[in-house]
Amino acid sequence: MIVVTGEIDMATAPMLGRELTAAIESADGPVVLDLSDVTFFDSSGLRVAIVAHRDLGEQGRRLAVVCTPEGHVRRTFALAGLADVLDLHPSREAALAELAG
Repeated sequence: MIVVTGEIDMATAPMLGRELTAAIESADGPVVLDLSDVTFFDSSGLRVAIVAHRDLGEQGRRLAVVCTPEGHVRRTFALAGLADVLDLHPSREAALAELAG
């Protein structure tokens, strides 16, 4: 599980990308990306999430993204048309429960 806080923008997205790549390479199974405490999320963050989603999908794995239903991150995914493409969850517990079941 990768838990992110603060802002995801052009300056911080590469760091998130490296963390996701490390998580993808270090284990099998799904990867949970918790963005529920992210205060700013722009197109560079979208790109990182899309790349991780694609890379995991190519391996038959899933990226579960945690973001609050009314929050900025969820709105950004929705405005980009990705809310139905990515595996979005309202809480860590919901993500883990769905992945386990």
